[in-house]
Amino acid sequence: MNWARDKFTTFEFSIGDTLQVHNYCAFGHPTHGLLSYPEALRISAQEGRQWRAENEAAIAAMLPIQKVKFLHWEEWKAHRDFRPVLQLYTDLIMSDPTLRDILLNEVRNFSSRRMSRSVRSDDPRVRRAADFVLEELAIYHIHSNGYPVFHIYPGGELQIMMALRKHRLTPTALRQFDFINLQLEPGDDTREGDERRG
Repeated sequence: MNWARDKFTTFEFSIGDTLQVHNYCAFGHPTHGLLSYPEALRISAQEGRQWRAENEAAIAAMLPIQKVKFLHWEEWKAHRDFRPVLQLYTDLIMSDPTLRDILLNEVRNFSSRRMSRSVRSDDPRVRRAADFVLEELAIYHIHSNGYPVFHIYPGGELQIMMALRKHRLTPTALRQFDFINLQLEPGDDTREGDERRG
């Protein structure tokens, strides 16, 4: 937030609370174990509210609160374009063997780390967990339709995002979605060269 405060005029926090439903139903919750969809929805929504309650004051202390917007995941899913855009990317990826393999292998690797043991890419739980990424892609598309978007993240970009950006059938909204790997030195968050384009 120190880095962003003087570089942007408005700030939007997307809280991916109920996005976790897919992981909780496929591979389980860290505390509650494997959950049904209604249980996962209830618990993840509560976790989102708790995160906001615990962090909103700290955010307000660092950013002009009148310029800050909080969006929980269910608010994003209520967008009129969410369902058709989600279907668009689901069809695009799952009908293309190369894209499908990239997505499912990426999810399998994540799931293996989460489970601390190997998970096969044909495990049905991997396809369920892949809905996490598909929903993210739909929201990235919706967001990119309204604004120039830079995804600033302290880590590598998803392989499926890089593949989609080069795919001839990917809509312009996602093709123009840019990614920045942000690397900040401790105690010095404004020095030049800290932004590394992915």
